[in-house]
Amino acid sequence: MKTIKQVLLISIILTGLFAYPVIAQEEKEHGRLQRINEDNDEDDEDYVTPAPVQYKVPVNGSQIKKIVIKNLLAEIKIIGSQDNDIIIDAKGLEGVPQRAKGLKPLYGNGCMDNTGAGVAANESGGILTICGASKGSEDAKYVFTVPKGVSISIDYNSPFANEDIEIKDMEGEVEVSTLNSSIKCLNVTGPLVLNSISGDVDINISNLNQNSPTSISLISGDLDITLPATSNANLEMNSLSGGVYTDFDIKVDSKEGNLKRIGGNNIETKLNGGGVELSLSCTSGNIYLRKK
Repeated sequence: MKTIKQVLLISIILTGLFAYPVIAQEEKEHGRLQRINEDNDEDDEDYVTPAPVQYKVPVNGSQIKKIVIKNLLAEIKIIGSQDNDIIIDAKGLEGVPQRAKGLKPLYGNGCMDNTGAGVAANESGGILTICGASKGSEDAKYVFTVPKGVSISIDYNSPFANEDIEIKDMEGEVEVSTLNSSIKCLNVTGPLVLNSISGDVDINISNLNQNSPTSISLISGDLDITLPATSNANLEMNSLSGGVYTDFDIKVDSKEGNLKRIGGNNIETKLNGGGVELSLSCTSGNIYLRKK
């Protein structure tokens, strides 16, 4: 009997000795996971900036001839203004992780955020260049309010850039190149140079600029453009696999309807006796030419 009690006692002691490291390890692992979760919670709380950011570029807008926007993957909206101020409004910026406090962020394109709005803004020789300068800018929404007479150039050719671009109330030259995005231009005069690989283009021209040609080219997508009925233009329209529709009085055989469908792939004509060169081209998509 005494021997049995001794064996049981030894078994209990050995079990405790072997179990303690396992329990201790489990408690240690539980504590580590809890700390990670707490850190992640802190990071999540600090990753979204609740308040929008507004930045006024410290330059005289009257001295800026051109604004170039590049390496910015976010949604972009340009609004022309009578004022000379250049203002950047950003919504939905991500903040930096909690662990990054005291550290300087680096971005792959070499731009450094000098605005607090996730972009870099630098002026040289009358050209203001704005480029994405943080990971937090990639999912944000930007509104740029600029003098309405400046020229605009937007390079949006990254395969990761797939938000829409909108430009309104501008009287200067507008140049946009996109890969996967749609372009909308409202109340603009041009000249316009728009190129899109995959995306629709919608344009409403208030007064067609007669000093320089306008050219819009799409690979895959529809082009819908509205012009004043009195616009003067040497017009060329080309749609490889789509149709061309218009309510302008163009002397080409057409079907009945409010919008006439023009048969061929390439159409050259003059609007109101001719004027500035206006080229509209779609590889796979329709062209809609409207008058107002």
